[in-house]
Amino acid sequence: MFGGTQFIPNEEHRAQQFEAPPYTLFWGETRFFLEAARSKMRPNKYLETPPRGDGHPVVVLPGFGTSDETTRFLRQHIERAGYDVRGWGLGTNWGPTKEVITQIPELIDKTCQETQQQASVVGISMGGCLGRWTPVWCPDEIRNLIMIVSPFRMNRYDDFRVRRLKKLDKDDHYQGANYYVSAREEEKPPLGDLPSTSFFPWSDGLIDPRACLHSKSPVRENIATNTSHVGASFNRVVIAGVLDRLPLTAETWKPFEAPPEMAHLYNTNTWYEDVPELPKTTVKRLRNATSIRDDGQEAS
Repeated sequence: MFGGTQFIPNEEHRAQQFEAPPYTLFWGETRFFLEAARSKMRPNKYLETPPRGDGHPVVVLPGFGTSDETTRFLRQHIERAGYDVRGWGLGTNWGPTKEVITQIPELIDKTCQETQQQASVVGISMGGCLGRWTPVWCPDEIRNLIMIVSPFRMNRYDDFRVRRLKKLDKDDHYQGANYYVSAREEEKPPLGDLPSTSFFPWSDGLIDPRACLHSKSPVRENIATNTSHVGASFNRVVIAGVLDRLPLTAETWKPFEAPPEMAHLYNTNTWYEDVPELPKTTVKRLRNATSIRDDGQEAS
């Protein structure tokens, strides 16, 4: 697999499992600008005094078409909480290129050797999809996996709004990349007892949110927040959730419990098997998120 094994999709893989969101939700992604502005203009009490971490290393992987620059705000908060946080240092994330799928394992191995500790991986969107493979690439070095708006269940035959992703097995990509972008989640190596949390919004304008959902497991969790896809790594509610999940290991895992003043900002206890399909219209789909406030005004 890692060495470049060819993956030949069959008809089942080519059949669409997930659909692109309505264009009304796609244009709603422009609220990213509001999320970014809020994150810097309105301090959040929980983020100003976060729970103190244990100092273990955290590797943050950026989303598709972005770089470490876009994860700076998230990394600052993780560092402020007391973790040894690191960007990926590979420039722009164009998906599973040969460089990426060889250097991410090297980065994690180097980080773990330097700190003599296991590392947690936090991935945004495509970064989380790549992070999904880190326990396979580095089976003894990953402590915790957190994915933010990461459609790890999708493959390139599914329908989504970023057409460039459909060319991940072409030209500039490693010949083995076809495996990483065409295999269904059920065919990927299992995560075992590795703790993993997926943050997602029901109103995502780029991908089908069902693609972000774990199947039911004692050490998995899916946490819905009212964020955009593009602005998730700037969203204070998402960041607060990440800081809550980072200290956990397989031995210390416990279900997510938000601080009382922020409890209304999250929805949990949703599993992949519970959501066979989504409403077709934007209005009905948005009703899934109506109980979730936008960005934590009461917690500010």
